[in-house]
Amino acid sequence: MRIHLSLALACALLAGCSGGTASSDAQKDAQKVPDALASAGITQASVKDQLLRVAVKARLTADDPDSTSSLGVNVHDGRAVLTGTVRTAAERAKAGTLAAQVHDISGVDNNLRVDPKAPSPVEQIGNVALAARIQTAIANQVGLTDLSVTVNHGTATITGTVSEKIEHAAVQTAKNTTGIRNVVDNIRVEQQ
Repeated sequence: MRIHLSLALACALLAGCSGGTASSDAQKDAQKVPDALASAGITQASVKDQLLRVAVKARLTADDPDSTSSLGVNVHDGRAVLTGTVRTAAERAKAGTLAAQVHDISGVDNNLRVDPKAPSPVEQIGNVALAARIQTAIANQVGLTDLSVTVNHGTATITGTVSEKIEHAAVQTAKNTTGIRNVVDNIRVEQQ
């Protein structure tokens, strides 16, 4: 119902507030919007599902902004699907309850995995920051490369394809980065 009201309001705004030809042209253009969306494969139901997805994500974020960084939300036919990892069963249950409280959600498939060893949001941010520091240091030493760096619990994993010289420099750079305890070298060396 809210979506119908929102769409009607949007069409009214598109139609304009003044009389005359401009308003009439705007009304004709506004009537074309549903046809354009339909021709692009966008249905009213898919728009509603996307709005519900945003509403569920907002509800979860309002409750605990840090915990939602590792949660995925999808909605299909009004049914929410939660994915990702949380640290406790209580967090899992609370996320399901909050999602179910969103107006027009017909049900929740709570596919959240409980992993007490999962990194906290602060650890995730630290991991991303370490990976960015390593990536930047590598770029400063050898220029831009086709290397990707991820960090998890102090272990840096480097992947990509580069020359042997760049591989050595990248691994040494990662090893010399404060906060890195181990480096996994998944780099493929280009044959020259």
